[in-house]
Parts: sequence; structure tokens; C-alpha cells
Amino acid sequence: MDRLDAIAFVNPKKLVPDAQPDERFNFVPMSAVTEEFGGIDISALRPFSEVQNGYTQFQAGDVISAKITPCMENGKMAVVPELDNVCAYGSTEFHVLRPRPGISSQWIAYYLLQSRIRRDAKRNMTGSAGHNEKQPQVGRNDSASCCGDETNGGFAMTSVTLEQAQAMLPETVRQLQPGEEITITDHEQPLAQVRKAPRTSWPCKAGSAKDSILRIAPDFDAPLDEFREYME
Repeated sequence: MDRLDAIAFVNPKKLVPDAQPDERFNFVPMSAVTEEFGGIDISALRPFSEVQNGYTQFQAGDVISAKITPCMENGKMAVVPELDNVCAYGSTEFHVLRPRPGISSQWIAYYLLQSRIRRDAKRNMTGSAGHNEKQPQVGRNDSASCCGDETNGGFAMTSVTLEQAQAMLPETVRQLQPGEEITITDHEQPLAQVRKAPRTSWPCKAGSAKDSILRIAPDFDAPLDEFREYME
């Protein structure tokens, strides 16, 4: 099981755009993100001089998630689409998750949408009533239900909801290793299992290099010229 910060950078450091004060950047208030991962409106633009300080910064491909109630509980979350500039800005009430290489933004978003995850996040919130805030360290320590795949940097979930499977089944199956399976759940109850078929062919064949002509230079183990002075 991998922690969330093993597959994403949580609230990454801001970059410093080389921008003029009047250059306009996409701006995303909380109201521009719909509930239950329904979409994001990036049409609003604001000058750099107005947004460079005091707002949350994110980039295309990042996952932004509300960190206060009730927005977090209602699934206010989005994957940031292509932007008009190198980055965008938005409400200070967003957490930013930047996928590590080889990790799908969609997977991270669907994982965080699970009702179990949202319940756990709510229990760990702090703050005054009506404005409780999910703390960043909760996200960092959360265990993502996934298996690491060092060959391609990706991961495959061991369980997905019915809605996730409907939206991402082809990608889900591609991420599985031969013989590996996932469970599809509906209202947190097991509904079906998908198992990837065992491999029937291999990219290489044992003994394929037999009778190949291999040549090793007679001085293959001679010292490099750069080190000769140290060996005298």
C-alpha cells in the first residue's frame, strides 16, 4: 500500500512566473468547481499583480480539492485542464496534488472521491464549526489503495467504485499485471471482480542469443586514460 505522497506532490512549492503585472492568468474561485468531480470553469481571468500573492497556485494536470466543509464532503474537486498561462490561481481553500511521473490525475481524483476517504478526512479536520479544514498532513499520510509498478511508474487500484470503473475501465485493466485482479464495489459492497488474463506470449525467448557472435575487446578491463596518473 502506497501513501498518497508516494504518488503525488502535496501542495507543491509555487513557481515564479516571468510575467508582467498586467498579464492575465486563469482564476478559479471555489464556486467554479462543481461537486462530485463534475467539472471546473477556468474562464475567469485576473491580472498577475492581483493574484501573485495570497492565492493558491496550480498547473495543468494538477488535482485541486476543497479543504473545508462542506465543500470537501460534497466532492468539490477537479483536474486542472490546459491553461492560458504556465499556471493558474484560485481560492486559498484548495489543496493541490501534483501527480508524480507516470501517475494519472484522474486516478488520484477518483480515489479521493471515495466516501470512506472523505469520512476519514472529516474526522481529522480542525477549526471552528462551519469552517473546519482538512489538514495537509492528513492527505500526506493517507494510504492509497494501490500497488506500485516500478516498471512504468504507475499503479493499479485493488478496488474501484462502479462509477470509477464505468469511467476508467480500459485504463484500469491496462494498469493490471497478468493474473492481478481488482474488485468493483457499489455503495462500498463488492459487486464484481476483474482479473487480467495470464500472459500468453513474451517479448523475449530463452536461448534466443544462442550461437550469436559476441566480441570482447582484449583491453576491456584496462584502466581508463583519465586514471592512469593515479595508478603510477
